[in-house]
Amino acid sequence: MVNIDLKTSGSERSAYETKTDSGLWVVLLLTIIVIGVWVGQYFWKMGLDGKIKGIESQITAETEKFNRPDAKKVMDLQNRINIAGDFAEKENRLQIILSELEKVIIPDAYLKSINCEKDTASLVLVAKDFTALAKQIANFQKPENFFKKVSVGPAKLNSEQKVEASITLNK
Repeated sequence: MVNIDLKTSGSERSAYETKTDSGLWVVLLLTIIVIGVWVGQYFWKMGLDGKIKGIESQITAETEKFNRPDAKKVMDLQNRINIAGDFAEKENRLQIILSELEKVIIPDAYLKSINCEKDTASLVLVAKDFTALAKQIANFQKPENFFKKVSVGPAKLNSEQKVEASITLNK
């Protein structure tokens, strides 16, 4: 066996060695990516923590502004304005309802008392007799009038021999 070279050259690599080297690079690359993501999340969390601390300090500063004596005076003033606004709105409704009642009350009837809540007026009406009461109720129910719904409660004769009835009017 002459001229047979049994020695293999050092440059040839087996398939197993090639797969092992490429697998090592893949594992190394994945490790670097995982570490990079972890470091990125760490810095992102640190940034969010800084923003949260800043917002908490702003909240504390704004809360301290509300705890000052001046803030209590402002809140008291705001409450008084709200109450006055509600009262003015109620008075305005009362004025509108009274003006509409003035248009529809017949001469033989008058109001003994009135209570207004939003768009409802509860009143006690005194009429000369039952005929005048019926005319007044019919006058309330006319389609062109301000009041759309009329509810009549019990009617009775008072000490002056006039008819007294409870009536509820809705806008």
